Amino acid sequence: MVESELFAAFKAHYRTRARYCNPYSGHEKGNVENAVGFIRRNLLVPVPEVASLAELNTLLESGCAAFATHTHYKKAATVAELFTHDQHALKACPSVRFNPVRFDVRRTDKTGVVTLDGNRYLVGPAWANRQVTLELSHDTVTVLDDDTRRIIALPRVFGTADSTVINPMSLLPGLAKKPGAWTNSPLRHHMPDAVVGYLDGADAATRRDFFTHAETTATECGFDATVTAAAALLETDAQPTGPHLGIAARYSAPPPTQHSRANLTTYDQLLATTTTTSQHAEATAK
Repeated sequence: MVESELFAAFKAHYRTRARYCNPYSGHEKGNVENAVGFIRRNLLVPVPEVASLAELNTLLESGCAAFATHTHYKKAATVAELFTHDQHALKACPSVRFNPVRFDVRRTDKTGVVTLDGNRYLVGPAWANRQVTLELSHDTVTVLDDDTRRIIALPRVFGTADSTVINPMSLLPGLAKKPGAWTNSPLRHHMPDAVVGYLDGADAATRRDFFTHAETTATECGFDATVTAAAALLETDAQPTGPHLGIAARYSAPPPTQHSRANLTTYDQLLATTTTTSQHAEATAK
């Protein structure tokens, strides 16, 4: 058995110990298996559909909060009350939360790209042939400079990415200063075809104007909303620059995602009332 360094650091931070069991031996850890089975049967049937790990965690948290209001079958108190009582017997947690990340030192290539687990992450041309520190979490690769200041944060890819992982927002300022770099820019793969065609046929001044306004708009409305708005303006034969790009982007921005589940209890009660009323009416008519 080999314990990972990150888990060992987690144990040391919270002053806990681990007791390891044999694989495929559920009888050695019955309490854990029962708890897992309870969550699986009550919160994961039917299998939920979520868009992200954060949404799944929110779903599970709300489900557990609902169970906390139930009365324990044996101790005549709610689960929340019993949990509060148990907390008094726990040791105080450290004042600083554990940060589940690991660090790795890498060197970028001549284009400012760093390679991690076979995938390429664009740090930026200004950091070409430089040594950087990578802060690796479960979903993010954060690149730090020599003074541990953040350079850029990129989504972490597991498996094999189809292309270089980039943050589109980080490329807009450079293209506004050097619009001629558009021809070989990896940002081309993140733009709608209509916008790519427009920029390919534009002169340097037009490209500079577009990227300048796109940077300002994307800072407020987001990159996706900005390029979607630019494509929509081109479809109406309008120029995708100027203040109207920001107006169009505000209408293109999607509404905020709601992670909470809808409570349909009221509709269930309404359905039951309607059904009872209908049955009573039928009986009276007969």
